Amino acid sequence: MEMNAMVMSYTRPNVNVPWGPNIKSAELEEHYTKEYKETGYLIAEEITFSEDQLTLTRKTAWTLGLNLFHKVKGDALVLNWVNEVRQYNVANSIIPSVTTEEFNTAWDLLEVNICVNPFKRIESLDDL
Repeated sequence: MEMNAMVMSYTRPNVNVPWGPNIKSAELEEHYTKEYKETGYLIAEEITFSEDQLTLTRKTAWTLGLNLFHKVKGDALVLNWVNEVRQYNVANSIIPSVTTEEFNTAWDLLEVNICVNPFKRIESLDDL
């Protein structure tokens, strides 16, 4: 089964800067489970931390298709979280591996089935 994968990393300036909303709240995790995991849209999600605890990496694998694209684009809870993460990261000097502009361009290209960083096509979860 072909899937879209997304890999994003965030690097904080020191360990005294909390990850804040980069770690999903219980409410958001429950929403993701109900709306994306249980429906088969979100196939896998993995969060890891570098040995020095300065970098958080989030890897996700999603089903392909415009249904998912439009579902996420219309999900106010997810969109609010994304904006909260962006604002928090700027205010706390947490650097994403992909800029907001690069991400927005990549996101728009997904609608026409073009995959660019931070997204990639994978055949299996082993490719994540």
